Amino acid sequence: MPGRRRVSSQSSGAGLLLLLLLAPPVAADELADAGGLLDTGRYRECLQQATANAAADPTDEAWSLLRLRALLAVGEVEAARAHVEAALAKLPRSIRLRLLAREVFLRDGAAERADQMLREVALLGRRYFRTFRDAASRVVIGRARLLLGEDAKAVMDGYFVPAKHGAPELVDPRIAIAELALAKHDYALAAEEARAALALEPEAADHQLLLARALGSSDPEGAAHALGRALALNPFQHDALLLEADQGIGRESYVAARAHLDRVLAIDPGRWEAWAYLAVLAHLAGDEARERECRATALDRWPENPGVDHLIGRELSEKYRFSEGAARQRRALELDPEFGPARFQLAQDLLHLGEEREGWRLADEALRADEYNVVAYNLMVLHDVLADYATLAGEGYVIRMEAHEAEVYGARVQELMAEALGELCARYELERERPTMLELFEEQKDFAIRTFGLPGGEGFLGVCFGDLVTMKSPASQGERPSCWEAVLWHELCHVVTLNKTRNRMPRWLSEGISVWEERRRDPAWGQTMNPEYRAKILAGGATPVSALSSAFLSPDGQLGLQFAYYESSMVVEYLVATHGFETLVAILDDLGAGVSLDASLTERCGTPAELDAAFAAWFRALAESFAPDATWEPIEPEPADPDAWLAWAVAHPNHALGLQRCATALVAADRAGEARPLLERAVELCPTLVGAGSAYPLLARILEESGDVERELEVLRAWTRRDADTLPARRRLMELLEARSEWDELATVAAAMLAVQPTIPAGYRTLARAAEALGHPEGTLRSGRALLALDPVDPAEVHLMIARASAELGDEAGAKRAVLRALEAAPRYRPAHRLLLELVGAQGEAGDR
Repeated sequence: MPGRRRVSSQSSGAGLLLLLLLAPPVAADELADAGGLLDTGRYRECLQQATANAAADPTDEAWSLLRLRALLAVGEVEAARAHVEAALAKLPRSIRLRLLAREVFLRDGAAERADQMLREVALLGRRYFRTFRDAASRVVIGRARLLLGEDAKAVMDGYFVPAKHGAPELVDPRIAIAELALAKHDYALAAEEARAALALEPEAADHQLLLARALGSSDPEGAAHALGRALALNPFQHDALLLEADQGIGRESYVAARAHLDRVLAIDPGRWEAWAYLAVLAHLAGDEARERECRATALDRWPENPGVDHLIGRELSEKYRFSEGAARQRRALELDPEFGPARFQLAQDLLHLGEEREGWRLADEALRADEYNVVAYNLMVLHDVLADYATLAGEGYVIRMEAHEAEVYGARVQELMAEALGELCARYELERERPTMLELFEEQKDFAIRTFGLPGGEGFLGVCFGDLVTMKSPASQGERPSCWEAVLWHELCHVVTLNKTRNRMPRWLSEGISVWEERRRDPAWGQTMNPEYRAKILAGGATPVSALSSAFLSPDGQLGLQFAYYESSMVVEYLVATHGFETLVAILDDLGAGVSLDASLTERCGTPAELDAAFAAWFRALAESFAPDATWEPIEPEPADPDAWLAWAVAHPNHALGLQRCATALVAADRAGEARPLLERAVELCPTLVGAGSAYPLLARILEESGDVERELEVLRAWTRRDADTLPARRRLMELLEARSEWDELATVAAAMLAVQPTIPAGYRTLARAAEALGHPEGTLRSGRALLALDPVDPAEVHLMIARASAELGDEAGAKRAVLRALEAAPRYRPAHRLLLELVGAQGEAGDR
């Protein structure tokens, strides 16, 4: 016999109730054992036992309910309906039977009878209020009222929470609260209540599944553990297998997803969710006939079921196919105009497509209809934030950003948008049909809500949905921001490739092209080989090309995810180097036409096995050629003091990382003179190494302190040429270049610094001075205006720069306004007085002529 569980009045996954407490002791034991058969996936055995006991006493509610659950589990809908019709007559006051009967009627396509069951539950609850005052009954009535469309918060506070407090030993209220919270995207509450349910019933597969769903967005490892535990407890749990299939589709593990769906259909051949997922797989494979067949089968018994098209559309939207997803949600709403999940998913799809008027309207309607919808609430709060953003528009693009930031560097964003879209569309032979929208968020939480619907997503810098790009502005990135220009170029490349393929490309290829294009645009952008990547490749840690999507969807930690980006970009580099850029474009054309990536690669580059082997050999050779004179063996044991480090360095003169660590120990001991040659050697061995383990920062510091300006310049130039994100090195380089009046290079370095943090006044001040020295008044004017927006320490000087530039450009009125503002800020500012006299004199001479 299966192990007994705590006596409960509900099976949490389906929201159904058992009346074990009402049965005599012997019958309760037998009922618990039969329920254990159901809960562990032994559905046929449970059905046999429940059928015999229900036939022996048709008025026994508990056995009747258990038989119904078993019939539904094996997909015997006709038998379930026949049982319901008979049981309703025998149990005229059973609210539990009616709640379960609703599911039976729905699965048999009798929607009106299903609604009638809910109305009867509500009626019986009112008529026999004293009979149904117990906690389990209050949960049943609350569930019915929720399904009838009553306010979710009112049901939570009026039924579920009081039931939980009134019967803390009962699991039913915990599950009801968790399921409601999950439906409203309140994942923290859902997880809390699922854990509380597991504390009461540790061996319940349904509760483990509920926890897995609650943790899915915040704790992937915890979610995976809970899902695995659910399937260990019940290997045939339908919803757990469906979740496995859903995750397999997300990971592009389509064979595995199909296997999970086959297991579901082997148990319940008519399970509509499984057929809907099969329709998704057929759609992704470009098999329209099979998609229609699977959808029709999903709708066979319940033709008006809006859930079928909603599920298909939701999955397509998760693949960033928002147009196709939105079409499925509209189809779902044709079947049931009041189906809230489809209406809200359509709102999100439209917002991702840039169809904002209808998207925001639907999101607002969703919140008005359900004030407990956390995502809808977050979106409408964000809507009010966006209303205060500045809008910048150009040919083929629209930008929204915080008004003050737009004043400072909005013009540069526009320039880069135009440059990237123009260059990349031409390279990839794309004619865009819709404008590209960019939204730059000053606050991390606003970026997360626009992108994911909920707070979080701290590791993301930008996301592209096709024609919409959301990005964190540099202001939201803290003290060590990434190069925002590189991020924007990366995301705009996604715009081009996703449009080129109609969003029909695997993630690895999309990310690979974007990182590769970053490196093409600027060698300091994108990722390059480093010691960690080298070691991973040589240890056999690279993922085969045929499985690269899994490296993104199930990465081995943060390093594994970063390596997936790098490896994908190197696959693209390999394809272009071996087969030509035109082949890459042709592959994207194939994907857009519905050809699978495997088929396209096989035709143009070789079979998956051939490509895997060829790339692996090429990639390994690349790793072996990285810093060929350097050694990288582990430092074991680590030296204990500077002298021991020096002895170690003598014995390992080519260990680039070790030399840097030795030098660090020496500098800490005030022995910088001994450290410098070690750092010079480390740079010589591996000049491309920046970031962790790089010798550049310490070497530059030693050179500055020693006064060796020429060598310091060389080191700073080499460092900044390879590292897009370093700000201190660029600040120091700017100081040295300005002292030497090397204006061209100074302007380049200042622009690169502002590409990382565009709100640094020193960057604009330097650009303005360089532009003045080079005779570029347009640059002076632009930098001066940006500097004014940053509330400079000496506004008079900035106004004077603007006045001079305006005068050079022939804008005498603008020059006079600027010089007057300079004098307003500093009335005795003599250079401003002189310029004003010059402007007035020039105007007088012009009048005389």
